[in-house]
Amino acid sequence: WLVLKLAQSLDGRIATAAGESRWITGAEARREVHLARALADAVLVGTGTARADDPMLDVRGIGLAQANPVRVIVSADLDLPPAGRAGASARSIPLWLVHAPDTPAARREAWEATGATLIEVPRRADRRLDLGALLAALGARGLTRVLCEGGGGLAAGLIAEGLADEI
Repeated sequence: WLVLKLAQSLDGRIATAAGESRWITGAEARREVHLARALADAVLVGTGTARADDPMLDVRGIGLAQANPVRVIVSADLDLPPAGRAGASARSIPLWLVHAPDTPAARREAWEATGATLIEVPRRADRRLDLGALLAALGARGLTRVLCEGGGGLAAGLIAEGLADEI
């Protein structure tokens, strides 16, 4: 079951004109997101969101810190810094990275050294990762409730392919 979480500004965007998306919601909405994370098996974001926000993707501020979901970052080329917050906490909160078969070995090794789990999925003809194969791979590993927190490219792909069960 894939829940796509989107927050949008009054002008219909998911970020400000300057590209900032971190705080376009209020405290109550952020508490709701943490509760949704606590109820999910995994929280999923794309590489753009991971790069721009350097998110922890954990559960905090609602008394359920032990309910952290698996954090899943979709990064076809693993072109994210392993020294970011997700990589630095990979041994304490599970972190899975979904990447393409042709990802450079050095990048794979750098992420494996953080304790992250790497999951390879095929590319489609347009060089994007196959999102259906991505969700099948998560399901094969026992994840049945996934909360996708964006960004825009990943959300659009999931919607276009009819993969979002709830928005």
